[in-house]
Amino acid sequence: MLFELGVNVTTARAVIAHARTLAPGKRVTHLITSHNHFDHTAGLRQAVAEGLTIVQRRGSEPQYRDMVAHAAPDFPDDLARSPKPLKFETVDEQLRMSDDTQTLEIYWARNNGHMADVLVGYIPAERILMEGDLVTAAFDWQHWPDGFRDVVSKYNLNVERISPVHGVGLEKGQPTLTRAQAEDLLKGGTQRAREHCKAEVAKGNFHPGCPIQSKYY
Repeated sequence: MLFELGVNVTTARAVIAHARTLAPGKRVTHLITSHNHFDHTAGLRQAVAEGLTIVQRRGSEPQYRDMVAHAAPDFPDDLARSPKPLKFETVDEQLRMSDDTQTLEIYWARNNGHMADVLVGYIPAERILMEGDLVTAAFDWQHWPDGFRDVVSKYNLNVERISPVHGVGLEKGQPTLTRAQAEDLLKGGTQRAREHCKAEVAKGNFHPGCPIQSKYY
């Protein structure tokens, strides 16, 4: 399974090809997208072209079907050249997927102003949370800081490391964030966002996401 496949078609094709080499004898069968924003779904059509089942919230399915059905004529891709139907697996509250070697829990991280249908992946045996925009959308400002703690609390997750789609906060060569690093990023970003909101209000600008609403930071 893949968690996220963004950037562009060429990168998506390369990521799928690489993933197929990681576990000999095991096919790549599913793609989980954290949410439906363009930078998180840029590889969606390539995944469908290569026969992957897309895993997302039920409310995102109509948009995903539109994306699969409508090619960009000026930028033909593998799906346009060889159309395939969308295979879609829905997540309402949570979904467990497992085999003999590993279990993956997929959860809806509710109450998020940036992405209503956001999903996270959690591997209990590794205590790793996979996220897109929940912790690492940006360094400067955290406009929705409570989502991480809310999902951890809601589902009683024992998270030690965070695997981010965006590499915000990672040091060179570091593959995952520690829980402490994630908390520092959220705390600092929330304070920076409050300062930014205050400055914008003083100019008469009402920036989206202001004022910051947080019960933790």
